[in-house]
Amino acid sequence: MQNTEASQAARTVVSPRPAQVNANPVGDLFKDAFDKAKKADAGTIGGILGGILGGPAGAGLGGAIGGAIGDAIQASKDKAKLQETKDVLKNSPTGAAAVKYLEDKKIPVEFADGGGSYWDGSKIVIDRSQDPQEAALTLVHEINHAKATMDGPRADINTQSRADYVQTLLDEETRGTVDSIKAKNELVANGDKVTATFPLEAEYNAASSKAITDAKAKDPSLSETQLREIGDKAGYAAVLDGFKTGKVVTSTNGQNYPDYYGQGWDKAHP
Repeated sequence: MQNTEASQAARTVVSPRPAQVNANPVGDLFKDAFDKAKKADAGTIGGILGGILGGPAGAGLGGAIGGAIGDAIQASKDKAKLQETKDVLKNSPTGAAAVKYLEDKKIPVEFADGGGSYWDGSKIVIDRSQDPQEAALTLVHEINHAKATMDGPRADINTQSRADYVQTLLDEETRGTVDSIKAKNELVANGDKVTATFPLEAEYNAASSKAITDAKAKDPSLSETQLREIGDKAGYAAVLDGFKTGKVVTSTNGQNYPDYYGQGWDKAHP
């Protein structure tokens, strides 16, 4: 899931689309060269090596080595960015719990250029264009998808009816979105300056605030825990409604979520 833009007239792209990822780890063979070439691009490195080696074979080998070193440099940058992304969430109980689950389950996280952010069933991929705050809120959302796969409740296209399958997936999207919004709200409440936004954030906060205000007016004796539960329930309903009514749409083809998931079920049941 990605962050929202106010100018998108309430139709925000939320669901990511898969993309191929090709990143190589830092290998011992290239560690010294990597340390010396952190600020050089792969093309520069390859050109230097090709010139030293000479000839077509040298050019080919230089390009291959330069590409490997470039991959190593990018892998190092991604590792640092992932840590920075996790660090953003330290002051959020919701975010910290999500990171703990990620680490306890040893769920891989990769960054990719374009293609959105998504859980593919075995790893989380985050769009490299996102800054650490945006990536942090996205990470919380995608961890929820991973949790659904590993722990449930999980949609089953083979055994569930069309309506139940779609509803299970809408609830999964909603839970992940609510967790990301809560994480941001907790960070702000704890004094962090968070400029990143998340789809349906305004709808969640407005519904939650109104429900709490109305409940207080009706019954001043309600505890803070009771009021929070009332607000959470109203916020959840507002986010779910956003998915159902098309305030957020898939990034793959711009469909609303009920149609997107429903068509997936239809293809499995011709």
